[in-house]
Amino acid sequence: MNTKILLLILLSFLTSNTYAQLAMGKWRTHFAYNAIEQITQSDNKVFAVSDGSLFSIDKDVDCVNNDGCMEYYGKMTGLNDGSISRIGYDNFSKKLLIIYKNGNIDLLSNGGIINIPDLRNKQLSVSKSINDINFLEDKAYLSTNFGIVVLNTKKNEIADTYFIGPNGTDIKVLNTAIFGSKLYALTQNSLYTADVNEPNLVNYEYWSTLNNLPGSGDLKKIAIFSNKLILHRGDKLFTYNGTEGWQDVLSTINVSNASFSNGKMFIYSSAERMYTVDETFNTIPIDNLGEILGGIYDIESNLFWFAANSKGVIAITSELNSIVPKVFKPSGPAVNSPWSMTFADEKLFVVPGGRWSSQYMRKGEIMIFENEKWTNLNTDTIINITGYNVLDFMKVAVDPTDNTHFFVTSYGTGLYEFKNNKFTQWYTHLNSTLETIIPANPFNYIRLDG
Repeated sequence: MNTKILLLILLSFLTSNTYAQLAMGKWRTHFAYNAIEQITQSDNKVFAVSDGSLFSIDKDVDCVNNDGCMEYYGKMTGLNDGSISRIGYDNFSKKLLIIYKNGNIDLLSNGGIINIPDLRNKQLSVSKSINDINFLEDKAYLSTNFGIVVLNTKKNEIADTYFIGPNGTDIKVLNTAIFGSKLYALTQNSLYTADVNEPNLVNYEYWSTLNNLPGSGDLKKIAIFSNKLILHRGDKLFTYNGTEGWQDVLSTINVSNASFSNGKMFIYSSAERMYTVDETFNTIPIDNLGEILGGIYDIESNLFWFAANSKGVIAITSELNSIVPKVFKPSGPAVNSPWSMTFADEKLFVVPGGRWSSQYMRKGEIMIFENEKWTNLNTDTIINITGYNVLDFMKVAVDPTDNTHFFVTSYGTGLYEFKNNKFTQWYTHLNSTLETIIPANPFNYIRLDG
């Protein structure tokens, strides 16, 4: 099957709630949902992004069937690009702001989708990545690698661009915060501020830097919480109320990341432990949810929602550890990097390897679509058995008499045999006629393709 057909099938977004049989001539798309890293909310939906794909969950967590609670978005539903890099919901305009890696922008609302391609079309010498989104009434302040882009969400247009570096030069802005009448912009080394109501903020001379910032280490985030300005620097948090100077807070916790939502702060101290913090700075630890990359709090339902990476989206009540979390995770292939496909007796095999003059160094995965369901074979069990990495699966050869029996080639680590979705045998230069091109490092250079 050629590359164009492969991309049509595997590199777009899911557009139906379930994998139902399709009529002849109809298309559907399949996407991976195993790296959920962003989360935001509207009045009745939670939106999440996983490896560039967007889906939403109805806030009615009493849905019996998880799939029935979820909706999927992509080009087939009207989005104007692929590979989403950042999302944010504007409560003022009731629009979901969708930003793509190439700088293209969509605004999604009940009235439809409006595209704003200006940033994508602009010729720039730096990346167009958006590092953060901050809303104030009808404006969205986009922190970029060159400054601040101001988007008018009411007029659906880019209103201004602020180049706030020395003498009006490019500077990477990590995020912004609005405290009182001041707009703050955090960079890797400085905290800039200006009057948010000043109509001429495109002039860098209206911006100044704050000196004597507390703590040491990299500046990471600026935010508003409990009517205070919050600075995350190094692994510590500091507060500033405008009169008493900077004060350290929660000093016994080493903070790796922090997020804020509806009067709640979420701080992450490791991949396995996080804390919820209320406006009096009381903390409640949460363990065993896995790696949490973001959190939101829904006041109406008193629910916490977490972007839990490979686990999916987790919903849990404010009682936290006393309630079993509910997990929402769409079905799909393991990753969004298909290399080749093999079809055998109503069963589709997809592998994500790759090579040119050398390996792509992609983790070995086997993705199987059968009976309208995806089954993903994780190769960690092979690593545990053989003691060697499994990289760059290239092709699948299926036994014509038994499609549960198949072989998979690797561009570097040999040949693997499977039966009933279980690894059964590894063939290398030691137990077969296969050869390695570098005897000094044999297990990384048994290069097999078809």
